[in-house]
Amino acid sequence: MKQRIIFILLIGLLSTACGEAPSSVSNVTPTPTAKPTRVYDPNEILKISVFKSGEIRVDDKIVTLQKLDTLLTALDQKNGIVWYYREAGESEPQAQALEVIKLIVTHKRPMSLSSKPDFSDRIDATGNSVPRTK
Repeated sequence: MKQRIIFILLIGLLSTACGEAPSSVSNVTPTPTAKPTRVYDPNEILKISVFKSGEIRVDDKIVTLQKLDTLLTALDQKNGIVWYYREAGESEPQAQALEVIKLIVTHKRPMSLSSKPDFSDRIDATGNSVPRTK
């Protein structure tokens, strides 16, 4: 349960990190040339898995944190999204899993959580597993 709460909080953090925050200054008038909302390409997906051993896989290939950073930079250019799976997701995350999440947040990539290693489900906003439609 604690793990689900942590990931729900991370999802909230990611959604606020990816969007434009409203200004807290009340006397500022928005300009008509405001930035459009960022559009993500749902066809550009990086599937990241983190295992209890600390092993990180991207699209089923073992990678280092440095390589993951490079792949996320490339994903930035394509406006892609991350599908994330962590083995033993109900337990406390290991150090590697936390570093992976930090990288995803740093790159401001939207993330879909999965409780299955084949990414056949996604975790919804209430923490429930639902079949993935894509």
